[in-house]
Amino acid sequence: MIESSIVLQNSRTAKIILIFTIANALFWGLGKSINVYSLPVVGAIFEILWLPALIGLFILPILAIIFWFKDKFIFKSLNIYSIVIAVITVIVTIFFSKQGFK
Repeated sequence: MIESSIVLQNSRTAKIILIFTIANALFWGLGKSINVYSLPVVGAIFEILWLPALIGLFILPILAIIFWFKDKFIFKSLNIYSIVIAVITVIVTIFFSKQGFK
């Protein structure tokens, strides 16, 4: 009996982009949902990291699309998950304020 399973195309680049996309989504999600300035150290770290995170917010989906194109648009690629997570993060970051989560 042949068992069918979903095997993702797990290239090293796709894994790295997915990890950075998840980290970026967590950064912006936490920044939107909690008051990062309540503790001075957390606020300082947030201020240092917001520009690289903002650049990553727009660069990571572009890189995922490029590598998905190089994978010949295989639907089992991890790049699709990176694109979906990044698009959801952009939408939440642009359209929802802190009042939307309370």
